[in-house]
Amino acid sequence: MGITLKVPSELDHSFFFPKDIVEIEDKLPVEFISSDPFIYEIGFYHGLNMIRPWESPEKVIPFLLEEWKKHKKQLESIFSARDASSALGPMKHAIAIFVEMLFWTNGQPVHFPLHNIQQLNIKPVNVQERIEFIISRPKLYHSFAQLSELYIEQQKHFTRELLLKSKLKNVQE
Repeated sequence: MGITLKVPSELDHSFFFPKDIVEIEDKLPVEFISSDPFIYEIGFYHGLNMIRPWESPEKVIPFLLEEWKKHKKQLESIFSARDASSALGPMKHAIAIFVEMLFWTNGQPVHFPLHNIQQLNIKPVNVQERIEFIISRPKLYHSFAQLSELYIEQQKHFTRELLLKSKLKNVQE
């Protein structure tokens, strides 16, 4: 038995939430888990006392990348078997993880609509158009390939940002 909550307006996106309610476990996570996309934003927008991974992205992004690796392996098998009908669930999850990574590397909780992505500082080139393409055609191999590239690019941008912050901190000390 879980807790039923209304999907917050900030997360209202029919691809990720086809219904306007979401059910979460009775116990809210006290440690970071990466397997439930948007769980922290749901809690945050409902005023629940939960961790806020976007406040320390350097600690949680590695977990998101590990979760992506699992999905990537599964999706590679699905697409190599030409079983696109099985791709929707894993692709939806992988896209959600990427969206989290995108916002969290910018120190923000996820919030829709997707045009908000243009306001982020750390992001791949043409990310909005690319994500919209992927969401509109999640069962295509090309969408999977595009998503893989977005992960690589975002990880590079985030790593560069961390290095710049580290150098700046060292100069100030």
